Amino acid sequence: MEPSDPVPSGDSADLTTAATEGSSGVSENAPDSAPDSASDSVSAPGSAPLPGSVSAAGPGSAPDPVSGTASGTASGTAPVPVLASALAADASAGPGEEAMALVARAGIDGRRLRNALVALADGRWWTLADLVRETATSRRTIEELLREVDGRLERSGARFRLPAAPAPCSGPAVPASPPRTTGTSGTSGTQGTVRTRPAAVTPADPVAHLLPGHGDLVALMDELIAKAPRGRHTLDHVAATGETVVRRALLLDTRFWLDGARLLCVGDHDLTSLATALLHPGVEVTVADIDERILAYIADQADRLDLAVRTRWADLRLGLPASAHAWADLAITDPPYTPEGVSLFVARAAEGLRDRERGRILLAYGASERTPALALKVQQALSGLNLVSEAIYPDFNRYLGAEAIGSAADLYVLRPTTKTWPAAAARVEAAVTAIYTRGPQSVESTGPSPSTAGSSTTGPGTAGSGTTGSGTTGSGTAGSGTTGSPARDSVGTSDDGFTPEVLVGDWPRDVLPRLPRARLTTWLAKPYASDPTRVAISVPAGLEAALPRLLLATRAREVRVTLASAPRDLPADLLSPVYHLTAEGTGLRAVRAPLPARETGKSGSTGDAAEAGTVRNAGDVGNARNAGDAGDVGNPADTADTADTADTADAGNRGDAGWILRRILDNAHGKLANTWREALIGVRGDLTKKQARAVVAAVAPWAADVTVLELPAHRLLELPAAVRDSLSSPAAAGSPG
Repeated sequence: MEPSDPVPSGDSADLTTAATEGSSGVSENAPDSAPDSASDSVSAPGSAPLPGSVSAAGPGSAPDPVSGTASGTASGTAPVPVLASALAADASAGPGEEAMALVARAGIDGRRLRNALVALADGRWWTLADLVRETATSRRTIEELLREVDGRLERSGARFRLPAAPAPCSGPAVPASPPRTTGTSGTSGTQGTVRTRPAAVTPADPVAHLLPGHGDLVALMDELIAKAPRGRHTLDHVAATGETVVRRALLLDTRFWLDGARLLCVGDHDLTSLATALLHPGVEVTVADIDERILAYIADQADRLDLAVRTRWADLRLGLPASAHAWADLAITDPPYTPEGVSLFVARAAEGLRDRERGRILLAYGASERTPALALKVQQALSGLNLVSEAIYPDFNRYLGAEAIGSAADLYVLRPTTKTWPAAAARVEAAVTAIYTRGPQSVESTGPSPSTAGSSTTGPGTAGSGTTGSGTTGSGTAGSGTTGSPARDSVGTSDDGFTPEVLVGDWPRDVLPRLPRARLTTWLAKPYASDPTRVAISVPAGLEAALPRLLLATRAREVRVTLASAPRDLPADLLSPVYHLTAEGTGLRAVRAPLPARETGKSGSTGDAAEAGTVRNAGDVGNARNAGDAGDVGNPADTADTADTADTADAGNRGDAGWILRRILDNAHGKLANTWREALIGVRGDLTKKQARAVVAAVAPWAADVTVLELPAHRLLELPAAVRDSLSSPAAAGSPG
């Protein structure tokens, strides 16, 4: 099983030909059979033939470039006319001189327009979105073509087509020539008359010849994609078609040996992970994504279908999940289509490869045929990563949207070199917040980061901070203005005496200049060297999703967080076992809750950080140490919300279960399963390490090789119940040893 040649033998060399079919051809959407209403079912581009249709494909025919149905020149077929004569046979039904002039002006790029005209005249009814996706041509270009043929179009609601032109024919009808377009095709007529059915021709898809054997998988992926959470435009989400993700999986399976291989999906709104695991169960798959909804959906479907797919939360501007570093043999990504987004996602994909000699990165990227300069910028960014482009498959990916780029994207096969790794390290070091094409995190956005807004001095450039590595304002921030920034106010000492011991994130240089500072990326990557009791964190616009992880990575008694805007929803459901949260304006105050006491009578407030897995004197939090530290958390004026949270806390978060849960959450940088195992042994006293490890694996198979900081939110929410189950799970789950 191999990818096909882009120009298989047997295809006609004349790429402007049109098929001629006889009266025996049958079409569900014949040119003279308009639908009864606009709601009639229409065969979508690339879909299987409708009931009653006749396929003209014969044995040994070449693969259709998109749908995978066979097509080609069958022996014995009559000569076929060229496109111009086929469409102009009836001047009243053809595209007209204006359209053909537009095609002529396009020169060698006229192939796209010719294919669009062929599609319009092949008898099917089209919507604008379907025609854009079928021809992989930008919406703007298709709209320009439609304006030239508007007076000649047949319309039915939002759908349209060109009427097929009858061509006179003497003698008996000739045999049907196989169609070259996707979907259902055929002809209708009487003996002695044939209707010309021109067919678009494009280079063959490398795996289209394999698709007929995977119709059930395509149908399943269409269903899964339809039921998946809706895309977020601020994350540049556009769903790929089910056929596209299956073709991605087929290309991986035919080009590489997947038995025992590992695939890293660097973002996976398209569900390529599920398609690959369904096609080839022998491959292990890890998905790293920022969208909690997508991670939960993929995990749920993987559990239901018994697939080896694990999910990890990641904001790639802040880092690749620890368990994904140097893990994969192959990586695939469909990133934001900006130079910043493409280069960052590909650099993270490179970080995820364990095979530095033979690893590959597959990249989906597309640009409009009208804007080659944008594609050049992206390719220059890829060149800066010192990657070899082994292959580029044009228009390989098709989307349910993204009409500005023709609802299509190329597929790149990239191979790293020895120079890729230092280049990737430099790229992620200079990461900026604004990497998307739309929304407040787009490369055109100019919103200020919380720590620099209104500041006279731009903060130091840090990865993930929204500024460039040179210390100047990055594409997603505006760093100049007047004094009195929210960040400055949140760490002042005038009102409640709070003075941080560490500043985390991007702060103006003149704010507490003598204090140690840490990058957001460093804060998430490893525990801070010292043990500060008070920490201030600045979270720039666009990185709010990282807030729960930033707080879990902090082992301080009190944390003050400054955001770019007031938080809409506090992550109390995730953080209630660890923090009491209060919000005021753009500021957030997090006070560490006491360590739960064990049922054995062992106090959780011993102050032994090594045993409790938390900071010193954790049990003192909640007492009014002094007005200059945390303040009186019992004051209803300060903590009405957090008092309610504490009063209604799940009883399962107390006692032995609560103690184990806090041990796990307080050691957020460590491997979850290891911390859990040791705490479980300490509480139960009847387990060996091997048995405890087996108990954890039985109640939470998703806990292996993951840290708390990369655990998706839905797994964090499942953690308390799983901890309770581990207390009662039989020791027989693991054999002695």
